[in-house]
Amino acid sequence: MKEDIQEKLIKCLEINQISKNDGLFILAVSGGMDSMALLHLMAELGFQLLIAHCNFGLRAEAEMDENFVRQAAQSKNIPFVSKKFETQTWASEQRVSIQMAARELRYAWFAELMEEHQAAYLATAHHLDDSVETIMLGLVKNLDFKILNSIPQRRDNILRPLINCSKSEIHKYLIENNFTWREDLSNQNLLYQRNFIRLDVLPRLEELNPSFPEHLIQIEKMYHEQFEFINRKMREISNICLKSENDAYVLNYIDIKDPLDRPLFLQWFGEILNFNYYERESLCLLPNLESGKKMNAAGWEVFNDRKRLLFLPSVEKHNESNILLKCFGIGNYSFRGINISIEFSSRPEGVFPEPDDHGFYANPENLSWPLVIRIWQNGDKMKPLGMSKNKKISDILIDSKVPLPDKKEAFVVLSGTKIVYLKGFRVADEVKIKPETRHWYKFSWKNL
Repeated sequence: MKEDIQEKLIKCLEINQISKNDGLFILAVSGGMDSMALLHLMAELGFQLLIAHCNFGLRAEAEMDENFVRQAAQSKNIPFVSKKFETQTWASEQRVSIQMAARELRYAWFAELMEEHQAAYLATAHHLDDSVETIMLGLVKNLDFKILNSIPQRRDNILRPLINCSKSEIHKYLIENNFTWREDLSNQNLLYQRNFIRLDVLPRLEELNPSFPEHLIQIEKMYHEQFEFINRKMREISNICLKSENDAYVLNYIDIKDPLDRPLFLQWFGEILNFNYYERESLCLLPNLESGKKMNAAGWEVFNDRKRLLFLPSVEKHNESNILLKCFGIGNYSFRGINISIEFSSRPEGVFPEPDDHGFYANPENLSWPLVIRIWQNGDKMKPLGMSKNKKISDILIDSKVPLPDKKEAFVVLSGTKIVYLKGFRVADEVKIKPETRHWYKFSWKNL
């Protein structure tokens, strides 16, 4: 017997070991079809809720949307909060799209609400069709090992209880129960890539196979099971054949015993070093060329040195594409699922805090705005707190025994041209807190 939408929601929560006894659940409710279904379902199941609505000020109907959600909350005696954002201004300052700006702003605010209300979870109304669109966009745009990536049911304290429910099931539930919702006409604009996939591409594929969305999700699950197996195997091989020496890597290619594993390992390792698909293909051919041949990719020079490959960092000009975020002052920012809070306050006398993975403190005297947050790159250096000379970021990561796949995710904070913080490891001596420091900037990091 086919499960209805409520049964699917309950099953999703049970699989993730979540119950209404866990505490407060914050619901992100726009007023659209999906979030209104989530609101009614969670309320019906007796969860303790707080409804959060974002007013991005992008549509003439924005105020009506907010009032609609407020009234829905009042009708069910559920607490309601909303926030208005200067979305277009923020997007212009950060040089990002309106869609990206809206996403970053809302998740930064949600993180504030989670902390303020000590909430257990944030629940969003992403559904099966959203996952399918995400996978299809990945297929169109990407050529890497993460090509099939759907939206997870849960990431830390963020839940998607409707992720196994289709848009048609959500629509049917609302109609059968006489529930109303708001329509966002921008969802019909085919200029947006997701809308084009949803309104044009998917219906054509469903003509060939009505179960195509569920079919694609199953393929994605099988892919990830196989990828995890390959990933574990490649890590085991790397312990045998790969050595790190300062900024360089030495790959003893001949130590990979099974010839079938060699090109797969090179594809895997090239992905870690941010090689694109075509660069990884060239990397796989390099061992078959004569000794001394080399290639350049993603800031690396790779040499064929008889039975081994040498990966040496090349000198690269700073690339704007490495920038993850620019911070223009105190406030809340977010990127890659991380919320950043920047505060300015008086320093308690005699307090000299140490940096950790949750943030750091900086002396305002030597800090210039905007701060730039980016992925570290070859050749990066900083002068760690208490040291008189610069040290390479790569050496700090090696000394800290950071696993190779995790190194490429490490990021730094720059003030001007100087690195003032390596997240989770070091703060720069230039921004240290001195005995006479009266005020400081506090930088806090938290996963959304």
